[in-house]
Amino acid sequence: MRDPDVVGTFGRAWRMDWHDERSALTSFWLVNGPTYHPSWEWWAILIIHLRELEGVASPYKQYPNATHEFQIVTLDPAHEVDIDALDKHEVPLSLMSPPDVVVQFGGVTDAQAAVVAASAAYMICSGCSPDEDFEEWWMGAVLRGAEQVRTGGFRMPVAVV
Repeated sequence: MRDPDVVGTFGRAWRMDWHDERSALTSFWLVNGPTYHPSWEWWAILIIHLRELEGVASPYKQYPNATHEFQIVTLDPAHEVDIDALDKHEVPLSLMSPPDVVVQFGGVTDAQAAVVAASAAYMICSGCSPDEDFEEWWMGAVLRGAEQVRTGGFRMPVAVV
């Protein structure tokens, strides 16, 4: 297994390279946090752009100016997580439903939205639970982070970005 991109007291995170022009997925992190839930320890952080894609149904927008959707989704504990195989698209990503956190935001580029995802990975590894019980907290954190990134007032630690 390759080394994680982020290591903290409460978890580890890997930035995954799943960019594909046919997909709305623009940023993807896998996070392992073994202390956050008694039944599972893996989550995906996803950023999905809300632009139209040819041959795909129009994206659902919670408000007209939404440009991206942030999600934290638990990985199904019935499936082993193989970072290297997932990174090479050799195995499917087995997500549980519904997502733990869903937040739409607007006014940012894909690169700026990726900073929001990286920030979330860093926060989870530092002690912020990805569990659905904290969805309201995450909603505020993501919206504040997106606004700070959009206005240039937010900087990630060099080791994370």
